[in-house]
Amino acid sequence: MNKLFLEDSSYYKALGIFNNIIDFDGNNDYKIKDKDLQKYEMIISQLYVNPISNFLIIKAKRNAVKTLLLSDGIIEWTNCFQNPMNKKYNANLYHPILHDIFLCVGKEETKYFNFLGYKTMQYLPKRISPTMTPQKKINNKTFLITTANTAYYNKSEKENLIALLKKIIEELDSLFFKYIFRIFDEELMKELELDSNKNIKNGSFEECLKLVDCVITTPSSISILAMYHNKAVAHLIYRDSPIFIQAGWNIFFSVNIKKSLENMLSFDKNRINFQNFQVSNYIVDNSGIEDEVQKELQKQKEENIKKFINQNLYNMLNSSFNFNIEYFIRKIYLKFKTLKIMKILRGKIK
Repeated sequence: MNKLFLEDSSYYKALGIFNNIIDFDGNNDYKIKDKDLQKYEMIISQLYVNPISNFLIIKAKRNAVKTLLLSDGIIEWTNCFQNPMNKKYNANLYHPILHDIFLCVGKEETKYFNFLGYKTMQYLPKRISPTMTPQKKINNKTFLITTANTAYYNKSEKENLIALLKKIIEELDSLFFKYIFRIFDEELMKELELDSNKNIKNGSFEECLKLVDCVITTPSSISILAMYHNKAVAHLIYRDSPIFIQAGWNIFFSVNIKKSLENMLSFDKNRINFQNFQVSNYIVDNSGIEDEVQKELQKQKEENIKKFINQNLYNMLNSSFNFNIEYFIRKIYLKFKTLKIMKILRGKIK
């Protein structure tokens, strides 16, 4: 399949699903002529709010060239509707989707976008996929406190998150439970007065997981990795928004935090089973995704042909020039037949 990737090849290599990336940086040639654009079977983009990418996607659709959009991580509701970077473009992330096909992370998320009327297929980007076999429980009763890279989008969210983290730290200290951090946000580090020796910023996240039994985090893609590696995971609930990805535990202001922490260390079997179910909703094999995309494109082409044929038949039937010869001949035949009968009848009367 002849494909044009609109952004730099590094974007797509990090996602790990296209092996042959030949034509990329399509945005640099945004004045591409229609005849040159039509050489491609598919145009692929990853940056949803990039005006140049979207200009080329619209241009491709006008030229009947198929288009594909890739998400680079989990669908986070607040990121879709509250991220200031998106608001700058007066846009809500992935709402709407212009492309013919959307490759999305997560089973429920895929169902959601299909429900909205967009052809959506599930995959898992390489950048958030496990790189090692599941880790075994180490029983050191240590907690990891971490957050997504962007954990808040306004002052209120930041204040709520800091207050909740401080309350959790207070309870961990009262229980004499061990804990470490992996926080990169400078403001959070300052507010929590983190000891640099306890804030593990070096190495991969999976390497850091080898040091703990439990993880407390904001809902994010790292939750998938933590649950995959058999850690008891608690999500910090500090704002009112829908959450696609779930964990075994939720910690918010009115919950008994002490009881939740103790329950995490018990590795409640039912909650761990629920976490394993969550992992199954995200960890998928990407090896056949290119073939699936190709099949879908072919299916769409066939459907478009059927629609074209059906529309043309409909137009013909409704045309003022439409002439039903069978009906015309039948009408003449019946008329002559009626005349013949009338003549016979007249003869008999005479």
